[in-house]
This record gives sequence, structure tokens and C-alpha cells, in this order.
Amino acid sequence: MSPAPTLPKSPRSPTVSERTYILEQWVADHDKLCADRYGELKESLTWLVRGAFGIVLAIIAWMAVQLWQGAERRLEVADRAASAAPLASSPAAGHP
Repeated sequence: MSPAPTLPKSPRSPTVSERTYILEQWVADHDKLCADRYGELKESLTWLVRGAFGIVLAIIAWMAVQLWQGAERRLEVADRAASAAPLASSPAAGHP
């Protein structure tokens, strides 16, 4: 951070226009410094947000895979139960 501008070293007190110039110079330097910091912060925040969205999308994809595999297991169990049920109740199996 640059030091604040100082009034010139002179035995007389600075005029209003000199004070105004010094103040305007300080404000301009401060604005430039803040703009640089904002740019760096914005860039860092952009990467942070992208990373967060990437993690959220990965979790959603993982959940979708888990739901898909669970549905497949339930269908397999239901298919096995449906195919085994007629064989157990058929008259050829020794049940009247």
C-alpha cells in the first residue's frame, strides 16, 4: 500500500487548491488500489464458485448412480420372486 501523499514541506500553509489536489491524488491512488484488489478477489471467488458447482454436480451424479443401481437391484429381486412363484405353486412340483 502506498503511503498517503503529504503536504509539501514549506513554511507557509498549503492553499485550498493544493489541499484539493493532494486529496484528489490520494483518492485516485486509493481507487486504483481498490480496483486491483477487487480484481484479484473476483478472480479467486470465480474459481471458488466453479469448484463448489463442480462438487455439487459430482454429488448429484453420484446420487443418480446410487438410485439407478438401487432400482436395478429391486427389479432383479422382483423378477426372481416373480419367476420363482409360479414354479413353487405349480402342480408338477408335487403340490396339489
